[in-house]
Amino acid sequence: MKEQEIIIVNNIPEEIYKKIVIKAIKYSLISFPFTINRMHISDLNKRLYNISKGKIAEGIFEFFCQENNIATNFKICQTPFYLPDKRDFICNNSEWDIKNNFIYHDNKLLTKNKYTDLPALVPARSIYDQWGNRDKHKFDFTKSINYVFSFMKASSKNNKNSFFDINLSSEQIKFITELSLKYSSSKQNSKPFEEDWFWEKMKEFKNHDLSFYLKEMPYLIITGYANNKHWDLFKITDNKGNSSFDNYASGEWYKQSRNEKLSFLNGTIITRIPNATIPVSYLPAFSSLFPRLRDKINYAKFK
Repeated sequence: MKEQEIIIVNNIPEEIYKKIVIKAIKYSLISFPFTINRMHISDLNKRLYNISKGKIAEGIFEFFCQENNIATNFKICQTPFYLPDKRDFICNNSEWDIKNNFIYHDNKLLTKNKYTDLPALVPARSIYDQWGNRDKHKFDFTKSINYVFSFMKASSKNNKNSFFDINLSSEQIKFITELSLKYSSSKQNSKPFEEDWFWEKMKEFKNHDLSFYLKEMPYLIITGYANNKHWDLFKITDNKGNSSFDNYASGEWYKQSRNEKLSFLNGTIITRIPNATIPVSYLPAFSSLFPRLRDKINYAKFK
């Protein structure tokens, strides 16, 4: 794909953006006790933040599709809060997962590198991870499985704080932690508790509704997509800085840091785990599936 095929979702009204963020945070809170700690992060607030970030990207993507009449079905993929989702959406009788990564740069848009230089990343820690399940259908009627790769600015390179804050009381943190200890070790075959009970308890442990502070509204950058036609192009990072894509773009495409993290494009993306990866430029553009967007696109623009 080419840089000018990238979609920048940059014009969502603040009120709608906040609603997307609140919905994402609420999902992270009630689903947290049933979420696997794949990144082995001990800090509860950081885990809640990471879950929320993924849901924010999904919410913005869904809003973009709805407002541009892209026939996507997100609802069919949704599951109760205590069960994992079945993909992210269905489109053209195919299953789709949104693979969003947060990037660090200074301006609203990435300027020192191209978005097409960024890595498409699919977690590949074991055969049971997302890369290992790339061809396993969740629905009987679908004809293919696709991954669409998007990016959002997390913060500047010099200030790697979050773009929003979740403010929980110590009592709320204790409540969620206790639920997590109770439920995280076993699969739930039925609803463990009522949603109303959970939110009443959360209010009980704080004298006002969920507090959060939205510091900025980063754009969603929609780039390429991949399916079984492209799997052979991907390579697995080995946490040692080795890759068939070494020296891609300008200088080292990625390298290992002292704490075993992998840094892509000089810290623009930092990962903790092995991934199947390829530069986005090697993939077809998601926008190429909907050429009519060139004539009219709502709440977004082309790069």
